[in-house]
Amino acid sequence: EKVLAKAGEAVSDIKSYRMTGEYYIYDSVTKEYALRAFGGITFSGDRYSEQQEFIIPSNYYREVTGTGTCEQIGIGDRVYGRVTGTMGYAPGMSSSEWQQYMPSEILTQKALSMLVKIEEMPEENIDGVLCYHYRGSIDMVKFGIEYPQQAGAFRTSTINEESWIGKDDYIVRQYKYEVIRGDDVMAKLPMLTARSLEVWKYSDFNAQITIEPPLDGQGNLLQGWVVLPVQ
Repeated sequence: EKVLAKAGEAVSDIKSYRMTGEYYIYDSVTKEYALRAFGGITFSGDRYSEQQEFIIPSNYYREVTGTGTCEQIGIGDRVYGRVTGTMGYAPGMSSSEWQQYMPSEILTQKALSMLVKIEEMPEENIDGVLCYHYRGSIDMVKFGIEYPQQAGAFRTSTINEESWIGKDDYIVRQYKYEVIRGDDVMAKLPMLTARSLEVWKYSDFNAQITIEPPLDGQGNLLQGWVVLPVQ
Protein backbone atom coordinates (compact mmCIF):
# COMPACT_ATOMS: atom_id res chain seq x y z
CA GLU A 1 0.00 0.00 0.00
CA LYS A 2 2.89 2.36 0.77
CA VAL A 3 4.54 1.73 -2.60
CA LEU A 4 1.29 2.12 -4.52
CA ALA A 5 0.43 5.31 -2.64
CA LYS A 6 3.82 6.79 -3.56
CA ALA A 7 3.32 5.65 -7.15
CA GLY A 8 0.02 7.50 -7.26
CA GLU A 9 1.71 10.66 -6.04
CA ALA A 10 4.67 10.36 -8.43
CA VAL A 11 2.61 10.27 -11.61
CA SER A 12 0.76 13.49 -10.77
CA ASP A 13 3.77 15.49 -12.00
CA ILE A 14 3.96 13.75 -15.39
CA LYS A 15 3.07 16.07 -18.27
CA SER A 16 4.29 13.97 -21.21
CA TYR A 17 5.51 10.44 -21.86
CA ARG A 18 5.88 7.69 -24.43
CA MET A 19 4.26 4.27 -24.42
CA THR A 20 4.71 1.08 -26.43
CA GLY A 21 1.92 -1.47 -26.61
CA GLU A 22 1.87 -5.16 -27.42
CA TYR A 23 -1.33 -7.17 -27.85
CA TYR A 24 -1.60 -10.94 -27.70
CA ILE A 25 -4.27 -13.60 -28.08
CA TYR A 26 -4.07 -17.13 -26.72
CA ASP A 27 -3.38 -19.95 -29.17
CA SER A 28 -5.34 -22.99 -27.96
CA VAL A 29 -3.07 -25.32 -29.97
CA THR A 30 0.33 -24.12 -28.75
CA LYS A 31 -1.05 -23.07 -25.32
CA GLU A 32 0.86 -19.82 -25.66
CA TYR A 33 0.09 -16.20 -26.38
CA ALA A 34 0.74 -14.99 -29.94
CA LEU A 35 1.50 -11.37 -30.80
CA ARG A 36 -1.43 -9.72 -32.56
CA ALA A 37 -2.47 -6.27 -33.68
CA PHE A 38 -5.91 -4.83 -33.08
CA GLY A 39 -8.39 -6.07 -35.66
CA GLY A 40 -7.06 -9.63 -35.57
CA ILE A 41 -4.18 -9.04 -37.99
CA THR A 42 -1.22 -11.29 -37.26
CA PHE A 43 2.35 -10.01 -37.53
CA SER A 44 5.62 -11.62 -36.61
CA GLY A 45 7.45 -9.97 -33.74
CA ASP A 46 9.82 -8.04 -36.00
CA ARG A 47 7.04 -6.71 -38.23
CA TYR A 48 4.61 -5.31 -35.70
CA SER A 49 5.18 -2.49 -33.25
CA GLU A 50 3.11 0.26 -31.71
CA GLN A 51 4.47 3.55 -30.42
CA GLN A 52 2.50 6.29 -28.74
CA GLU A 53 3.32 9.74 -27.42
CA PHE A 54 1.17 11.76 -25.05
CA ILE A 55 1.01 15.35 -23.91
CA ILE A 56 -1.32 15.69 -20.96
CA PRO A 57 -4.14 16.58 -20.99
CA SER A 58 -5.33 16.11 -24.56
CA ASN A 59 -2.79 15.45 -27.35
CA TYR A 60 -1.45 12.11 -28.58
CA TYR A 61 0.41 10.57 -31.50
CA ARG A 62 0.12 6.87 -32.36
CA GLU A 63 2.01 4.86 -34.97
CA VAL A 64 1.40 1.19 -35.72
CA THR A 65 3.93 -0.51 -38.00
CA GLY A 66 3.17 -3.82 -39.69
CA THR A 67 2.48 -4.29 -43.39
CA GLY A 68 2.90 -0.54 -43.70
CA THR A 69 2.13 2.16 -41.18
CA CYS A 70 -1.01 3.55 -39.56
CA GLU A 71 -0.65 6.95 -37.89
CA GLN A 72 -3.03 8.95 -35.73
CA ILE A 73 -2.78 12.43 -34.29
CA GLY A 74 -5.26 13.43 -31.62
CA ILE A 75 -5.72 17.09 -30.73
CA GLY A 76 -8.40 17.22 -28.07
CA ASP A 77 -11.31 15.22 -29.49
CA ARG A 78 -10.35 15.77 -33.16
CA VAL A 79 -8.36 12.89 -34.65
CA TYR A 80 -6.41 12.72 -37.91
CA GLY A 81 -5.15 9.58 -39.65
CA ARG A 82 -2.76 8.49 -42.40
CA VAL A 83 -1.92 4.99 -43.70
CA THR A 84 0.67 3.47 -46.00
CA GLY A 85 1.08 -0.03 -47.43
CA THR A 86 -1.81 -2.39 -46.75
CA MET A 87 -2.61 -1.02 -43.32
CA GLY A 88 -6.20 0.10 -42.76
CA TYR A 89 -7.60 3.05 -40.88
CA ALA A 90 -8.63 2.52 -37.27
CA PRO A 91 -11.25 4.66 -35.50
CA GLY A 92 -9.78 7.56 -33.59
CA MET A 93 -9.53 7.52 -29.80
CA SER A 94 -11.29 10.27 -27.90
CA SER A 95 -9.23 12.03 -25.23
CA SER A 96 -11.35 10.37 -22.53
CA GLU A 97 -10.56 6.94 -24.00
CA TRP A 98 -6.80 7.27 -24.30
CA GLN A 99 -6.55 8.80 -20.85
CA GLN A 100 -7.40 5.40 -19.35
CA TYR A 101 -3.91 4.29 -20.42
CA MET A 102 -2.21 7.08 -18.48
CA PRO A 103 0.13 5.91 -15.69
CA SER A 104 -1.99 7.81 -13.18
CA GLU A 105 -5.20 6.07 -14.22
CA ILE A 106 -3.97 2.47 -13.92
CA LEU A 107 -2.87 3.14 -10.33
CA THR A 108 -5.96 4.99 -9.09
CA GLN A 109 -7.53 4.06 -5.78
CA LYS A 110 -10.66 3.03 -7.71
CA ALA A 111 -8.69 0.47 -9.70
CA LEU A 112 -6.74 -0.76 -6.69
CA SER A 113 -9.91 -1.16 -4.62
CA MET A 114 -11.07 -3.86 -7.03
CA LEU A 115 -7.88 -5.96 -6.82
CA VAL A 116 -7.82 -9.17 -4.78
CA LYS A 117 -5.15 -11.83 -4.27
CA ILE A 118 -2.40 -9.24 -4.56
CA GLU A 119 1.05 -10.80 -4.61
CA GLU A 120 4.46 -9.17 -4.34
CA MET A 121 6.61 -10.80 -7.01
CA PRO A 122 10.42 -10.76 -7.30
CA GLU A 123 11.82 -7.39 -8.35
CA GLU A 124 12.59 -7.06 -12.06
CA ASN A 125 14.65 -4.81 -14.30
CA ILE A 126 12.52 -3.05 -16.93
CA ASP A 127 14.59 -1.22 -19.56
CA GLY A 128 17.38 -0.56 -17.10
CA VAL A 129 15.14 0.41 -14.16
CA LEU A 130 14.86 -1.86 -11.11
CA CYS A 131 11.17 -2.22 -10.31
CA TYR A 132 8.82 -3.49 -7.65
CA HIS A 133 6.52 -6.10 -9.19
CA TYR A 134 2.93 -6.75 -8.11
CA ARG A 135 0.27 -9.10 -9.41
CA GLY A 136 -3.43 -9.34 -8.60
CA SER A 137 -6.89 -10.24 -9.92
CA ILE A 138 -9.95 -8.03 -10.17
CA ASP A 139 -12.92 -8.80 -7.96
CA MET A 140 -15.57 -9.26 -10.66
CA VAL A 141 -18.44 -8.40 -8.29
CA LYS A 142 -16.86 -5.02 -7.56
CA PHE A 143 -16.05 -4.64 -11.25
CA GLY A 144 -19.73 -5.14 -12.09
CA ILE A 145 -20.75 -2.52 -9.55
CA GLU A 146 -18.22 -0.01 -10.83
CA TYR A 147 -18.91 -0.72 -14.51
CA PRO A 148 -22.52 -1.97 -14.67
CA GLN A 149 -22.65 -1.59 -18.46
CA GLN A 150 -19.97 -4.31 -18.72
CA ALA A 151 -21.07 -6.49 -15.81
CA GLY A 152 -23.00 -9.01 -17.90
CA ALA A 153 -20.20 -9.52 -20.39
CA PHE A 154 -17.56 -10.09 -17.73
CA ARG A 155 -19.50 -11.86 -14.97
CA THR A 156 -17.86 -15.25 -15.52
CA SER A 157 -14.54 -13.86 -16.74
CA THR A 158 -11.21 -13.38 -14.99
CA ILE A 159 -9.09 -10.24 -15.24
CA ASN A 160 -5.48 -10.32 -14.03
CA GLU A 161 -3.21 -7.30 -13.68
CA GLU A 162 0.51 -6.81 -13.10
CA SER A 163 2.41 -3.61 -12.39
CA TRP A 164 6.13 -2.84 -12.39
CA ILE A 165 6.98 0.32 -10.41
CA GLY A 166 10.42 1.96 -10.27
CA LYS A 167 12.10 1.50 -6.89
CA ASP A 168 13.75 4.92 -6.92
CA ASP A 169 11.05 7.19 -8.34
CA TYR A 170 7.86 5.10 -7.89
CA ILE A 171 6.82 5.68 -11.51
CA VAL A 172 5.12 2.77 -13.28
CA ARG A 173 7.32 1.35 -16.06
CA GLN A 174 5.23 -1.60 -17.24
CA TYR A 175 1.65 -2.79 -16.93
CA LYS A 176 0.07 -6.09 -17.99
CA TYR A 177 -3.67 -6.69 -18.42
CA GLU A 178 -4.98 -10.22 -19.08
CA VAL A 179 -8.63 -11.11 -19.76
CA ILE A 180 -9.85 -14.72 -19.66
CA ARG A 181 -13.45 -14.70 -20.88
CA GLY A 182 -16.08 -17.11 -19.56
CA ASP A 183 -18.01 -19.59 -21.70
CA ASP A 184 -21.19 -17.52 -21.55
CA VAL A 185 -19.33 -14.52 -22.96
CA MET A 186 -17.95 -16.57 -25.84
CA ALA A 187 -21.40 -18.00 -26.57
CA LYS A 188 -22.88 -14.50 -26.86
CA LEU A 189 -19.89 -12.84 -28.52
CA PRO A 190 -18.05 -15.50 -30.55
CA MET A 191 -16.10 -12.82 -32.44
CA LEU A 192 -14.03 -12.22 -29.30
CA THR A 193 -10.98 -14.25 -28.37
CA ALA A 194 -11.22 -16.42 -25.28
CA ARG A 195 -8.02 -15.01 -23.81
CA SER A 196 -6.17 -11.80 -24.55
CA LEU A 197 -3.21 -10.00 -23.08
CA GLU A 198 -1.99 -6.39 -23.30
CA VAL A 199 1.47 -5.22 -22.20
CA TRP A 200 2.20 -1.49 -21.95
CA LYS A 201 5.65 0.01 -21.36
CA TYR A 202 6.15 3.62 -20.29
CA SER A 203 9.24 5.80 -20.81
CA ASP A 204 10.55 9.33 -21.48
CA PHE A 205 8.54 10.99 -18.74
CA ASN A 206 8.32 14.77 -19.16
CA ALA A 207 10.37 14.59 -22.35
CA GLN A 208 10.12 17.43 -24.86
CA ILE A 209 7.34 16.12 -27.14
CA THR A 210 5.64 18.16 -29.86
CA ILE A 211 2.31 17.02 -31.34
CA GLU A 212 0.64 19.28 -33.89
CA PRO A 213 -2.29 18.81 -36.30
CA PRO A 214 -1.28 17.83 -39.88
CA LEU A 215 -2.43 21.13 -41.38
CA ASP A 216 -0.74 23.65 -43.64
CA GLY A 217 -0.57 27.39 -43.01
CA GLN A 218 -4.08 27.85 -44.40
CA GLY A 219 -5.57 25.18 -42.15
CA ASN A 220 -5.90 22.55 -44.90
CA LEU A 221 -5.03 18.88 -44.36
CA LEU A 222 -1.56 17.88 -45.49
CA GLN A 223 -1.43 15.32 -48.30
CA GLY A 224 -2.36 11.79 -47.21
CA TRP A 225 -4.12 12.79 -44.00
CA VAL A 226 -7.86 12.45 -43.29
CA VAL A 227 -10.15 13.30 -40.38
CA LEU A 228 -11.19 10.12 -38.56
CA PRO A 229 -14.46 9.30 -36.79
CA VAL A 230 -13.92 9.14 -33.04
CA GLN A 231 -15.20 6.07 -31.21
